[in-house]
Amino acid sequence: MAQQGPTTPPETPPSPPQAEIPPPGDFAAAAAWIRALRAQQFERRPGEGLREHKKRLTRQEISDTATWMFVEHGFDAVRVADIAEACGVSEKTVYNYFPTKESLVFDREAEITEGLVGALRDRGPATSPVQAVVEWLANEGHRHGEVPPGAIWMLKAFDELVTSTPELIAAERGMTRRIIAALAETLAESLDLDPRDPEPQIVAHALMALWETRASSTSRHIDEGLSGQALRDAVRADLARAARVLETGLWALHLIAQGRQIADAARAMEEARREIAGAVRKARDAWQAAKRTRREARETREARERAEARERAEHAARQAERQAEQRARQAERRAR
Repeated sequence: MAQQGPTTPPETPPSPPQAEIPPPGDFAAAAAWIRALRAQQFERRPGEGLREHKKRLTRQEISDTATWMFVEHGFDAVRVADIAEACGVSEKTVYNYFPTKESLVFDREAEITEGLVGALRDRGPATSPVQAVVEWLANEGHRHGEVPPGAIWMLKAFDELVTSTPELIAAERGMTRRIIAALAETLAESLDLDPRDPEPQIVAHALMALWETRASSTSRHIDEGLSGQALRDAVRADLARAARVLETGLWALHLIAQGRQIADAARAMEEARREIAGAVRKARDAWQAAKRTRREARETREARERAEARERAEHAARQAERQAEQRARQAERRAR
């Protein structure tokens, strides 16, 4: 019952089973209801033989049975042998389909990886990686239809199972790392880079974050009481917001932090413009005042220098006059 995998979406999403939705806590009835839903979803794929189709159904039945046994009794309390007995198969058969106990819960890893990688690989030249993943997530959600209000408790029970079990938390992290590695490999191939380079790594992490955003958004809006089409619309809107941040870059977060409304940003810009204009006027006035001060200082200095030059000239003239008078008196004495 883990995250659902990719396929081409049908024309219309499947309807929930006609059987009455079991009440909260009736785990056996919930497992039966899920099996009825699977019967609607698990049509034979193009080119899939009858044997392969039966194996896929068996694998899903084992996973669903194990999941609800874990939900009811706890992950640690249920043995693989208990699951095999409940499904009417051998313990070896269970391990043939699922190499670990945790993989019984996260049973769609291969399909998720294939869907995300395929969305990147097959996107058109005008489609960004973010757009490709968002479209795939929307189609993947469409394929599984709407969760009716009465069945919301099942999603909550599954979420509680995962978030309260350390082994499943660690397994989910490992699955996330493997999917990110596959995304980085695909991106690196298209960019002719090493998958370990920072560009494919950061983009792969960001794209996987869209998947995680959808999961956290679903849990949040379920807690708020949404279900059905309203739940799908709310999750789609959150996913679109997250995608916009990725498309526009982290600068968008700065803009959001500065003000969520364009009007607020415009007012802030207008106030900044006025402050800048006022600062420019003050700077211009200060510059003009400084120019006047410098001009006045220069004029004062020049006037002082001219006065000093006149004084020196007058002094020199008086000295020359005295020297001339002395020479005249000396010449007169010699003439006598």
